[in-house]
Amino acid sequence: MNGAIIMATANNSHLTDEANKPVSVDNDLTKKIIRQVEHYFGDFNLPRDKFLKSKIRENSEGWVDVDVLMTFNRLKELSAERTVIVSALKQSTSGLLEIDDSTDSTKVRRSSTKPLPNFNEESYRKEIDSRTVYAKGFPDNVELSELQTFFDKFGHATNIFMRRLPRTKIFKGSVFCVYESEEESRRFLDQPTPVKFGDKELIVMLKPEWYADKVEKRKSSKLKGKVEKEKAHQAQLDQMQYTTGCIVKLTQLPSSLLREHLVQIFSARGSVRFTEFNPALGDEQAYVRFAEPIAEKVLNDIRAENDGKLMVNGDEMVGEILQGDEEKIYWQKICIRSQTGGRAAQGGSRKRRGGGNAGGDRSKRARNQGDADDGEKKSDSESKVPMKTTFSSDDEDDSDDERDDVTAGKDMLTEVGKTVTTEDVVETDSTDKIADCN
Repeated sequence: MNGAIIMATANNSHLTDEANKPVSVDNDLTKKIIRQVEHYFGDFNLPRDKFLKSKIRENSEGWVDVDVLMTFNRLKELSAERTVIVSALKQSTSGLLEIDDSTDSTKVRRSSTKPLPNFNEESYRKEIDSRTVYAKGFPDNVELSELQTFFDKFGHATNIFMRRLPRTKIFKGSVFCVYESEEESRRFLDQPTPVKFGDKELIVMLKPEWYADKVEKRKSSKLKGKVEKEKAHQAQLDQMQYTTGCIVKLTQLPSSLLREHLVQIFSARGSVRFTEFNPALGDEQAYVRFAEPIAEKVLNDIRAENDGKLMVNGDEMVGEILQGDEEKIYWQKICIRSQTGGRAAQGGSRKRRGGGNAGGDRSKRARNQGDADDGEKKSDSESKVPMKTTFSSDDEDDSDDERDDVTAGKDMLTEVGKTVTTEDVVETDSTDKIADCN
């Protein structure tokens, strides 16, 4: 391309527009225009800005017309005059931008001497983290321009990211700021007095320190939640009520015994809700639960018919009525099984019918896809979400945010004081699964 290609520098003191008329640009406005356009072509925005990258690819030499940049919201808010923007960009001193005003259509591109860094390199990510500060405590209505002015007091802030809640996009009051050098980030942190924004003191630290603290607090919160849930669960188990005298426990079982043998003899003497025995799983004892508290009577009737012996299918075994703590623990086990899917909760190996969770959680996949689609709709440079390679977990809640105490979750048992009877528990013969204990 013939004509003048200008590396933007501060030496362009005699600036004119295309008609060679002098252009006067306010110094503060100049700085804001330069910062905004350099943000568009900068390390953090350009790799994720699909719209701007598509415009760069349209030109074999990577030029983008200034008119395209003027459609971007933040730049448009600063100035709608083309000559003002061009004149401001010519005063950039970073060396990031090149300007071509050899034609009526002035163009801008990122300098070939400033290639984009490789964000996948661990060394680069660590270098970025070493000059990234985390600050929390800003008011909800703070503007980006106010943050830029605040952070620039301590050095050149190359990127400021306002952290927002993932769904509502409400500002969380915390910010990541990347300084040009590690020295500048330390200058921000090592002030002799607490860092304040207005009259409000901020929580400040380097990003690696913030991340380590966040991980530790989340581990602690997760452990606390688990302990509290177990306590609440056990409290419900301890206070549950049940019908006594319904369960027969059988031991010293013959090797030839089948579940069908037990069903046949016991169901002939009363309404059997469930028979728990599976020799294929190595069961060495069996349980028969009646719909009514008739377990003792049934055992006595069978013994009376067999000279005092408990005979099943021609074989003798030992039978007893579950009582006391053993009976209570068995009822608790029934309720746990009803919520967790049958014998698998006790260490059994049976699989749920229907193939389990093959294929994954469809609703979760749909939500994730919906989130991705939402991100694709935005084309303006400043409207996109930040790269995850730069700020990990940046859309998640801070671990130091105020939270409600972790609750025990959904009740797994009946409400305290409600009686659990055999009518409350439904069995399925084919799977040994208890459907509900409420």
